[in-house]
Amino acid sequence: MVCYYKDMNKRNSFRETERKGTVITAALSKFTRIFAFLTIFALGIPSALCAQEAFLRGESLFLQNKPEDALAYLEAAVVAPEAPLAAFLYLAMAYQQVNRPDDAIAVYQKVLPTAGDSTALAAYSMGNVYYGKGDFAAAEAAYTQALDADAFYTSACLNRANTRLRLENLDGAFDDYTQYLALVSDTPQRAQIEAVLAALQKSRDEAAAAAQKKADEEIAAAILDLEREIKARDTIPAIVLAMQTMDAISAELKAADEETASALSEAEAAAETQPPADTLSEDPSVPSDTEATAETQSPSDTLMEEPDNLSEDPSAPPPAPDLPDTAENLPPQP
Repeated sequence: MVCYYKDMNKRNSFRETERKGTVITAALSKFTRIFAFLTIFALGIPSALCAQEAFLRGESLFLQNKPEDALAYLEAAVVAPEAPLAAFLYLAMAYQQVNRPDDAIAVYQKVLPTAGDSTALAAYSMGNVYYGKGDFAAAEAAYTQALDADAFYTSACLNRANTRLRLENLDGAFDDYTQYLALVSDTPQRAQIEAVLAALQKSRDEAAAAAQKKADEEIAAAILDLEREIKARDTIPAIVLAMQTMDAISAELKAADEETASALSEAEAAAETQPPADTLSEDPSVPSDTEATAETQSPSDTLMEEPDNLSEDPSAPPPAPDLPDTAENLPPQP
């Protein structure tokens, strides 16, 4: 048992030494590659050959999923005037993998104007970087650029649908998901996409119903406002006419008041200028009303004042006075 444990310790120690040696060898290998690359430039080897060698080495490392190791070679490769387009694309993707999104976007923006047949790929990859940063508006624009370059770029179509869903552009997302299913009918994501489409359709129906209700309310309000305006147009002339009539009546009343006041003023003025009635009756030269009446009365008028019985027969006895019909005054019965 003791020998066994000693054996195990030796093996573990050997493995640890081997691991450290591997790490050191890898570090030396990286240093050697960089040193060799710099030596090529120092020796004056043509730049085109240097860029080509750097690109090939960087491409190899990138395809081995070693983006950090590939960056130095790819950065050197794109410096050459005639650097291949793939070098820029590998460099941008390497930046993206090592979490340098701004550098990746800068490379994509630089290469897009001259990307040619790779425009769709470059724009799509740039859209992925924007999406990872959370800049969904820029991502949508990049995916749209990719689809403008290649209308059948299904990955760009699906990613733009996801981006539009993030932007709450429900109609656009619905159209992109539908287009993607039409292009890739056997996609393994079909069930999930159809579920999303069903939810989007329900949301669209609800939004349409709400919009229709709002439109109906706005139309009803507009009709009510129009009716009020028409009623106001019909009412205003009547009000104006009534006001004019009231103004005319007020003017007439005012004129009547002024005329009455003027008449009263004239009567008061005349009364002030006429002497009193008592003063007139005391004048001896003016006969009184009684004297004037006596003077103007004729003898015939005096004769007419005799009693009416003078015209009757003087021998006739005077009439008996009227007595009330009582029992005492009745004649006795036989």
